[in-house]
Parts: sequence; structure tokens; C-alpha cells
Amino acid sequence: MIFTARQILEKCREQHRDLYAIFVDLTKAFDTVNRKGLWMMLRRIGCPDKFVKIIESFHEAMQGQLIDEGEVSEHFAISNGTKQGCVLAALLFSIFFAMMLFVAFKNCDTGIPVEFHPDGSVFNLCRLKAHTKTLSAVIRDLLYADDCLCTTSTLTERCTAALRPIPRYG
Repeated sequence: MIFTARQILEKCREQHRDLYAIFVDLTKAFDTVNRKGLWMMLRRIGCPDKFVKIIESFHEAMQGQLIDEGEVSEHFAISNGTKQGCVLAALLFSIFFAMMLFVAFKNCDTGIPVEFHPDGSVFNLCRLKAHTKTLSAVIRDLLYADDCLCTTSTLTERCTAALRPIPRYG
């Protein structure tokens, strides 16, 4: 993510384009994932039901204990979050976070436009000047575990509304 963010910054400078960036670091992110929502989301994006059920089985009947000054607490149920230490935890959270951002920015069409040539020839910049067979994509967010970088080259009311903090009640 840091390498890509640096590349975006350098390209925006070269092309005299504005760059607005917001860094988001979620605290205790892996512990707050709603599991039922995660299973539903995995199915909705096309994961086979059998695969989702296997992942669900890793998270069934999870229990924990606390150790405080040598004293061990009773077992308690853990019903939220991804399984700590599981190699899938980061992937599951990244999918969950990406889908949350997708929903949050679904009406926002700004970001950093990137043009590329699909033949894999990255370093031939002359090809990008010829607009035939050149594709364009928009980079709006970069994710790494529980960190996110949201980028745009213009500020619009629709997009900044999605980034405003949600007031807490109670």
C-alpha cells in the first residue's frame, strides 16, 4: 500500500494534478467484524456456500480466557470478529472492509484516474499517448489489513459526505 501510495503521489506531481488523501487506521478492527454480516457478504460476492460453511466452522464455539496477574478467568464465548492467529483473518477482514468502502462510496465517482495498456507493456509511455487500446481505471482506496488510504483528485460534496464522521448517540 505504501509503495502504491508513493507512486500515486509521484504521478500526480508529474501531471500537475491535485491529490487529496485520507489515512484511516481502525482500532480493534479484527475484533469488531460482525460474523453473520461477513458470511452474508461472502455469499453475495460469489463465494460458494460450501466454502463459506467451512470458514464458519472455524469460528463456531470460539471461547477465550483472560489471564490477569497469573489468575485465569472462566471461559467465555467470542461471537464477533475474525479468528485471531488464523491466516484467513486478514483476508476476511480485507474483504469486509472493501465491501464497506464500496457501499460507502457507491455514489462517488471521483478518485485518481489511471490509464494503462492491457498488453502488459508498462514502461512504453508512448503507447499511453495513443488512445487506442488504452483502458482507464479509477483508484479510490488502498487497503492493507486494518489501514486504508482514500484518494481523490477533486473534492465533491457527495464524496466528502461519505467521509464525515458518524455521530455517536448514547
